Amino acid sequence: MRLPKKENIHITGKTDPVHRHYHPAISYFMNKRLSGALRLMGDEKIPKLLDIGYGGGIFLPELSERCGELYGVDIHHNMDKVQGMLAKEKVAAKLSFGDVTDLSQFSDGSFDRVVCISVLEFVSDLDKAFSEIARVLKKGGDAIIGFPVENVITDIAFMMICINARKAHPVNQDDILKAAGKYFEVDKLKTFPMGLPLKVSLFAHARLKKKDG
Repeated sequence: MRLPKKENIHITGKTDPVHRHYHPAISYFMNKRLSGALRLMGDEKIPKLLDIGYGGGIFLPELSERCGELYGVDIHHNMDKVQGMLAKEKVAAKLSFGDVTDLSQFSDGSFDRVVCISVLEFVSDLDKAFSEIARVLKKGGDAIIGFPVENVITDIAFMMICINARKAHPVNQDDILKAAGKYFEVDKLKTFPMGLPLKVSLFAHARLKKKDG
């Protein structure tokens, strides 16, 4: 998996975990958030891909190799820092300001795939979020989502990095999957580690297929 060089990255906000991908103690877990998503994508290179919540741009170099055109949206105002990183990494991506619940800068059916990792747990209006994701996807398109699982184990893990997950995250895995079901079929669901049952895992990835109509 291609990550940016550590010296090229910048933290873009309080919830941006980009620096943790290089931390000796927790980088393995952090990078599993990305590699797990890649396994659901397969090897096919697609025409247009949107990364929602690109943060510091940690996933953009790898995603750029899996599509013809790469787009990214985020709610932070440090786009210039990420563009600087992309220039050093020789990665082309069109970045813009946007929220997962309002992707109005994109027309209907703009993308073949949407990637949204560690974003949806922060979103209160999941119906609006999934409605927008479905709208910007082409017919037959898919969404690759990733989210932490709420349980005692992850409560402790987040506390170790000074985060009260139940306060920080207004929704959990059950809320996310239920809201997704209105617009998508869950084509595949994978958990980490070792494919444990969802309720006792640490993190989950899902490939969602857009419903017809």
